[in-house]
Amino acid sequence: MKSHNIIYKNNKFYEENTGKRVFPKDGESFLIAGDNEAFNDYDPLNIPHKEDEILNSSQKLEEVKKIKNLHSFTLALQAQTDIFFDFSITKVKNEQEPIHYRFRIKLLEDLYLYKCTTWDEAKKPTFFECRCVVLEDIHRNIDFFEEIYAISLNEAYSKTRQFYFPNQGTAGASVYLVMELKKDSSLEALRNRLMQNLPWTSAYDYPDLPELF
Repeated sequence: MKSHNIIYKNNKFYEENTGKRVFPKDGESFLIAGDNEAFNDYDPLNIPHKEDEILNSSQKLEEVKKIKNLHSFTLALQAQTDIFFDFSITKVKNEQEPIHYRFRIKLLEDLYLYKCTTWDEAKKPTFFECRCVVLEDIHRNIDFFEEIYAISLNEAYSKTRQFYFPNQGTAGASVYLVMELKKDSSLEALRNRLMQNLPWTSAYDYPDLPELF
């Protein structure tokens, strides 16, 4: 049995005496001992949203109206809506390892699309930040699944990749293309549909929002 005096730094293990990295094997068991204060009670990179941080519909609308250089906006999805995205492993370690994953995100706040006056005319509207949580591994292919907390759909996607698939390349992807409301109903299709539902709400003249969904 090997024994190391370990320093944990930047999500990596280092041998205290030599300064060299130690490489634990994925899926193996280890006995780790340390002082009580050496352990956190939570993951500092994945802190759950506090209840008083989550904005209700009125609060979210007021936040949207404060966007700098806001031109127009529209409600895209309401809080508690489910959004899904898939991820496929490209480097298979063995034939038994599942290579396809599907995750469910729940919106904790209303989701808006908005445009700004400073944008190029060809630029499409984009989603405003929205607190959400990756709530489920649909196919149960991940051992020890933990919920992932994020302040936007982009962050939900990138944090999930970094958390569960750190060796699978960069997390860059368009949420409009990789996320969907249901099978074959992408967020890009939703955006295009909303773009055709003109006129949007002006930043300077706010009536009641239409019931879109």
